[in-house]
Amino acid sequence: MIPLTIIGGYLGAGKTTLINNLLSAPHGRRLAVLVNDFGAVNIDRDLIAHHDGDTIALSNGCICCSIADAFGAALDKVIALKPDNIVIEASGVADPAKIAYYGQGWPGVRLDAVAVMVDATSIRRRAGDKYVGELVQRQLDAGDMLLLSKTDLISRDEQRTLRGWLAARTVKSPAVDIRHGSAPVDLLLETGNRRSEAAPPDATPDHGRFFTSVLFEDHRPLDRAVFIDELENWPDAVLRAKGFVRFSDDANRAYSLQRVGARCSLEAVPRSDDQPAGARIVIIGPRDRLDTEALSESLRRSVAVGTSALVRR
Repeated sequence: MIPLTIIGGYLGAGKTTLINNLLSAPHGRRLAVLVNDFGAVNIDRDLIAHHDGDTIALSNGCICCSIADAFGAALDKVIALKPDNIVIEASGVADPAKIAYYGQGWPGVRLDAVAVMVDATSIRRRAGDKYVGELVQRQLDAGDMLLLSKTDLISRDEQRTLRGWLAARTVKSPAVDIRHGSAPVDLLLETGNRRSEAAPPDATPDHGRFFTSVLFEDHRPLDRAVFIDELENWPDAVLRAKGFVRFSDDANRAYSLQRVGARCSLEAVPRSDDQPAGARIVIIGPRDRLDTEALSESLRRSVAVGTSALVRR
């Protein structure tokens, strides 16, 4: 199943800038990106390997495809190309939850995350508008995570006020600042069931200023009930968690953990040599709010039996 990420948000929030950065970033993954308008996506000509009607193939292996009026046909087309990830750019006046509803039941894909861009300078005004306010609220409600753009254009006091306002309106959706439409790829996309899954996230020097991660490794299986209880009580500063775990009541089976915002899944995966004997989990969040010590202790409490765990940062 190909992981599917949906990027939503109102007009002008910065979705296209984010898409441009995803397409050109040196992440080494084959992305298929479905967009509404080629003209708005300013793809570097040097990256374009082939342009055929509604599809642009890039030299880095990524694909950009126009949705036009045929969402299903466009999705089937990119699924057939077997990319590592599929990203859908929702229209600025679309409800991402509706796209997620169709996407999660589509053959060949699995919904990974809904990321909603939020213009920090205008979101409160938009949400109070009598014409578009209801739509803007639905967009916020749909997000597994909220990506705050243009925070450099408002004061720190205004940022704190905005975070409080968002927390009151979107209980389950953590909000994180991004700069110039750029966020760590591992924050936005599932990286697949391979050993590099539990490596620290891709980071440029700029990303490193704003995001951090903790990598938990232990050779022992976890106590299922304790781990699930801990997982459900992690703070909203946990933007993404992923990796592999085994449980003491079924130690011969490995499970893939994926958590984005409040969305969480634990799925049994086929046996492979690179799976841990116990647990290997990476947690990603904003540097100023992610309590790595508390999360490490939470994971240590989940270990069933044995010697001390290995935690790396």
